[in-house]
Order: sequence, then structure tokens, then C-alpha cells
Amino acid sequence: MPHPSIRPVSTREHIAFLVHGDIGTGKTSLIGSGGRDFKTLILRPPVDHVQPIQDSGCSEWVLHDWTEAFEALEYCRHEGQDWQWIWLDSISLWQDVGLDDLFQQAIDRKPSRRNYGPDKPEYGINMSRIGEFVRHMVGPDTFHFGITAHSIDLPDPISSDGDLIRVPWIQGKGMVSRVCGYMNLVGYYDVIEREIRGETRLRRMLHTQKTDVYYAKDQYSAFGPNGTMVNPTIPKIVEAVEATRKSKNSTPKRSPKRRSARRRT
Repeated sequence: MPHPSIRPVSTREHIAFLVHGDIGTGKTSLIGSGGRDFKTLILRPPVDHVQPIQDSGCSEWVLHDWTEAFEALEYCRHEGQDWQWIWLDSISLWQDVGLDDLFQQAIDRKPSRRNYGPDKPEYGINMSRIGEFVRHMVGPDTFHFGITAHSIDLPDPISSDGDLIRVPWIQGKGMVSRVCGYMNLVGYYDVIEREIRGETRLRRMLHTQKTDVYYAKDQYSAFGPNGTMVNPTIPKIVEAVEATRKSKNSTPKRSPKRRSARRRT
């Protein structure tokens, strides 16, 4: 008899989405676009700016240190089903606030540390806690989980040629691959100028296929052959993912070919 924990392969029910882009491209506004359609909670450090989405319908929990961050994590793990989307906005800003908290704790233990900056132990603990936070937010699969990040040019984390590629700004060796590995959708978000009838117009673009310029991935294959969405919103993204899921689930499965029994002579 098979073990009761063994079951057919299934996919994650909720979206785990990381979006990265340059400062000012509108990543927080993208989060706010889902505030009227989905019950949305934003976890953010006090240095983040949310003025563009004040009337979006989203709620927020401002995290000042790791104690509050882990309090929020426990809340989400046990009561996250009360929300449809929970976002960390942004991981690039939070990593600095978390590091400040750890450095202050080091100063409290040894006041002379104030004359120096954070050292390897603080960076290591911060990296470990960020990984733990993301892992346990994704794990319950009771809500869609999103992360925003600034972009930075670093050596390609999945290539050995050393070429630079635009990736989410997450401090620490291996942290980009580690965090992105927990997500089933990673998008690069930018603004493109286009001239239409003599007028220059801005179009926001979400890219979900990796190129030699930026890192992205889409385990749903939900954004067409080019892997892009023009002027994306959270409702449009969810709709695209759900449409792909329904299409795959409705595809008839081929029955396995039966081998003809060998005749005994």
C-alpha cells in the first residue's frame, strides 16, 4: 500500500509573484491596482512610499524591525486566508531596515560597535531571516504572495559567463536565486516611450521571459509567446494565469497505450 502522503502531482493553488524594476516605474501602483478587486495587505518598511495608492482599498502593516516582521509572518501563516493578496513592498528597502535593526542590537551588546558599520555576522543573519520570511510566506499556499524589488545589474545568477543582467536587488551571495526560486512568477517591469500620432506616450510593460538583459520567469506560460503584458494590473495578471490554468485542465489527457499480451507458445 502506498504511503498516505503520496498523491498525484499538483500545482500551487496561489500565485507567488516577484516584480522588479527601476525606482519610479510604478511597482507600488501595480499593487494598488488590485485593491478594489482583491482584499490586499501590504507589509512595508517605514521608508517606503505609498502615496500613489492611498485610496486604492489596500491595507498596510508597517514593519519597523525584525520583531514586527516575524509577528506579521506568524499572523499571515495562521490567518492569511483572510486576505487574497499579501505583498512585501519592497524587499530591497526592507533588507536595509532589517540590517539596521540587527546592527542596533549589536551596538546594544557592545557600544563600541557604533564606530563601525555592520559586519559579516549581521549580513549573514539578515540574509537568513529574509530567506526564512519569504519561504514561510510562500509555504502555506493560502493567499497570493507578492514581492516588489528594485532592479540592479549583477552577474547572471544562472549562467557562468559572467555577463551582467538586470535582477532583483537582494543583498547577499546566492540570494537572488534563492528568493526567485520560491516564486512561480518573476516579472521585470519597465516604462517604454512610444510616439503615437506625433505624441509621446508612456506604456508600462511587464516582461515574464528571461533575456540577456533582465531576469524573469513564468511557470504558467500565461503571457503569450512574447511573455509580455502592456499596462498590467493585478486583476489582468490573475485573469491571465487563471485562463491558462483552465485551458490546461480542460485539455483531454491521452490514455496510455496498452501493451498487447504476449502469447505463450
